[in-house]
Amino acid sequence: MRKIIFVALITFGILVAGCATIKLADYEPTSADEEDVLAFMVECDQAFQNKDMTKYSDCFHENASIMIFQTQPFQRVSKQEFYDNYLIHGRGSFNRQILYSPKIKVEGNTAKVFCKEYGSGAAVDFQVRWDLVKESGRWYVKRYTIF
Repeated sequence: MRKIIFVALITFGILVAGCATIKLADYEPTSADEEDVLAFMVECDQAFQNKDMTKYSDCFHENASIMIFQTQPFQRVSKQEFYDNYLIHGRGSFNRQILYSPKIKVEGNTAKVFCKEYGSGAAVDFQVRWDLVKESGRWYVKRYTIF
């Protein structure tokens, strides 16, 4: 009987946790600025999902600082190093990423997107922050941080 109750509680907990998460594309923006940032983030995420690493790389500012998890301790790399060493040659480590539980804060031409990121290749959840900057009417990732 205890095993049945335990299994039922675990199952319920998993269901509640699954329902509490909102995927990035399902986020409901509260302003036009948030909607603009969300559209950019979804575009970048779709490029990643479609394995279009050139388009995904275009989401990052030329002077971006990108934290990578493939090294211990985590380290920061430039956009070019990220593209050359991790997107093109290291792409196989992630079959898919899922961005969920987003929070978007926009202030003028900068924005911060906080979310959780699940990488299926490593089966790990990360808390991440995307610092964005808007230049010439387009958003770019200026800094990507893993917590």
